[in-house]
Amino acid sequence: MSGRLKIGFLLDTFKRLDYVISDSSINNGIGGTQHVTLRTAITLSQHQMFQVYLLLPERQRVEELPSTIKLVRIADIANEVGKFCQKANLEILVDSTQYRNLSPNVLDDFINSLGSTRYIARFTTNPRPSILTALSSSNRCVACVTGGQQQWDALRWHDIITKTVNIDSFFDHAPYRKFVRPYRPKSNIITYVGALYPVKGFDVLARAWPEIASKVPNAKLNVIGSATLYREDVELGGYGLAESRYERTFMRWLVLRNGEIDPRVKFFGRMGVERLNIMSQSSIVVANPRGISETSCAVAKEAASLGIPLVAYRGYAFLDFSVPQSTSILVRGSRQLARKIIWLLNSPGTLESMSANSLQYSATFTPEYTNERWAALLLKASRTSTLYQKPPLSMSYCFHRGKVFREFSRRMKLQWPAVMLSKVLYSARERFRALVG
Repeated sequence: MSGRLKIGFLLDTFKRLDYVISDSSINNGIGGTQHVTLRTAITLSQHQMFQVYLLLPERQRVEELPSTIKLVRIADIANEVGKFCQKANLEILVDSTQYRNLSPNVLDDFINSLGSTRYIARFTTNPRPSILTALSSSNRCVACVTGGQQQWDALRWHDIITKTVNIDSFFDHAPYRKFVRPYRPKSNIITYVGALYPVKGFDVLARAWPEIASKVPNAKLNVIGSATLYREDVELGGYGLAESRYERTFMRWLVLRNGEIDPRVKFFGRMGVERLNIMSQSSIVVANPRGISETSCAVAKEAASLGIPLVAYRGYAFLDFSVPQSTSILVRGSRQLARKIIWLLNSPGTLESMSANSLQYSATFTPEYTNERWAALLLKASRTSTLYQKPPLSMSYCFHRGKVFREFSRRMKLQWPAVMLSKVLYSARERFRALVG
């Protein structure tokens, strides 16, 4: 290898071309996946060993970006990315595609179109077993990256684990400090932050709202997020908040008898940096009470960086990026969610302690370690045909999502390759969990 290592980052925003791509260190209202991809690419472009290319839609709105990064406009991912990789002699392409929506055959064709360019998959969701198998068996896919330890541990049962490394998603707490306000535990403001999709669990909070409102009459609920965060072609319901069926699901808990929205509930829609002013005035921030889609939840990190206690699902990324009972209260189900929020709103001393703990904990969210891990991975991937590592036995929360059984399954397959039943059972179990949430 001579000169700087040529790295491409694919930024897939084809369903939201009104996103403004900029050098903002704080997410300005684009999707979390897109923001993390952008910040990782920009930061690595300032490394003297790398020449970074950012591949994005040709009609994407872009404000000024550092001169260290090269923009490449793409009209069609399937047909043009591979051609560019071959023409520019890219050594590595990092792809953060939503693998949940791809078929294995389409993925294989795309990877093969890259020519000699090596492929790194960054998992922003939990891919289906068929996608994991396709990536595991592909010689051109040199590595996969998860954004949190719980996501990495959940892959223990599959062969993909040997070429997968965990690198916590990019986040820098420092820019958030200027938005920190004197904490107001008695404001009784609850702020939900997240897209209004079923997987983000707002309906769980909405179902809990009547009980919260009856026990804490002066409580208020702010809702930051919309159904059009990731795509524009959503058919909204009568209130213009979410897809019609889902809107009916949660609005029945938030309207008065005359059909008007409870005046204590306010919907702000999709917001940029200004959302931090609303979050910083809250007593509690709620993030994804369903949890299932969270691999590296930025809202949890933002809440901690603002010194606001977090209430979220007990599992997934919230085990990685909050400290239960110290910076967060983690729950399962609307009943437990209601009880815990009521208890917190009636316990200002506990909230003040959690606020101080959150600010202290957020100091661990720095980009340096993430950048070092990415740089090391890219250098290693450029020198080897595939990453191989032996998964360590140690794990935290060993019974969460059956991790200990996933590890047992992996070791059984190593000792007795003919024993494949466990793989089939785990595949069926994951599909069932995805259906029931």
